[in-house]
Amino acid sequence: MKKIAAFLSTLPFLISGNASYSQSGYPPGPPPLNGSHELRVTDNEMPVLPRVIDPVRLQKDALALATAASSIPADIESIRKGMLPKEILQKLKQIEKLSKQLRNELNP
Repeated sequence: MKKIAAFLSTLPFLISGNASYSQSGYPPGPPPLNGSHELRVTDNEMPVLPRVIDPVRLQKDALALATAASSIPADIESIRKGMLPKEILQKLKQIEKLSKQLRNELNP
């Protein structure tokens, strides 16, 4: 019973404290900076990181791309005969993915 009475006596303070926070909205942020504190970096000042091309990975991706692409004509011939190989869609997605990886690696 004492716990309930203690809770009820503190309830108005909890409600009033919560109400004042909701009226003010969010807590205040940092003060605005004046012009002397702004940080400006131009393109000339940006460090240029050297691009590292992994030739082993490129060769592996190119070989996988060539292997997947070389099997497509046989799958197309099967389609002409009325059979749809279910892995052809997976191969085409793999070709697209490998092509995009190679293009992104080689194109700055």
